Amino acid sequence: MLVKSSSPYELLGVGMYYQPEGCDPAYDIVPANIERVELVIGGRGWLRTPDGYQEIRPGHLLWHVEGEETISRSDWKNPYFCLNLHLRVISASSRQCPRISFWADVESARMFCDQVVRWNADETVSRDGLAHFIIGSMLIQASQGAQKEDVRIPTRVSRALQMVEDRHCEKINVSQLARAAGLSCSHLHALFREHFNASPHEIIIRHRLRTAREQLTGTDRSIKEIALSCGFTSAAAFCHTFRSRSGETPLAYRKRQLGR
Repeated sequence: MLVKSSSPYELLGVGMYYQPEGCDPAYDIVPANIERVELVIGGRGWLRTPDGYQEIRPGHLLWHVEGEETISRSDWKNPYFCLNLHLRVISASSRQCPRISFWADVESARMFCDQVVRWNADETVSRDGLAHFIIGSMLIQASQGAQKEDVRIPTRVSRALQMVEDRHCEKINVSQLARAAGLSCSHLHALFREHFNASPHEIIIRHRLRTAREQLTGTDRSIKEIALSCGFTSAAAFCHTFRSRSGETPLAYRKRQLGR
């Protein structure tokens, strides 16, 4: 018995695109009833927007609808490469997220691309299930890393943010972030407030708590082990921070998530 697709999209094409060195890409303008998605996992390129060209780097998730251009410029010495999706719109649905967003963990994005390409090549994998997996994963990431098209995060701020992503479980501080970004601490604070409505320290804490929540539900490590591995000075400090943000202890969170 045939099962009618419940996805608003039909997958027309799934694959990795590697832009050659020494030239710009032959970009596309998206036609009617088609949407294109580019998840960049390496190199550098530029996307033309109404306000000019925006630099595109690893982690950028671009969702193009009718009339919009795909990436149209590339770094000739460090060309971008990306997961490239062609989608046909089969129901009244059109881009449920911003055109430009960000998949914060680039290594996770690479693993996602590998899995998508592998499953797409496997004829035993449900096309409808694969479409749901791809679209759902991207919508979740887009909701976490959305950027307004008219707001450009300065390169130095991005550099500091990447350091937080890569090293938040280490004993890093705001002074180290500022030095890595080539800014004074006060200037870094001001830029983080402007772009993220939070201090650099707050962003570090959010990343540590996110990693801690992953370990609470994905491992059997003790609260103390999780606390120290996520950059907190002690289990007590971790529990205090966790409870003040969520209203429950790490142990209560673990039990609730696991249905115990």
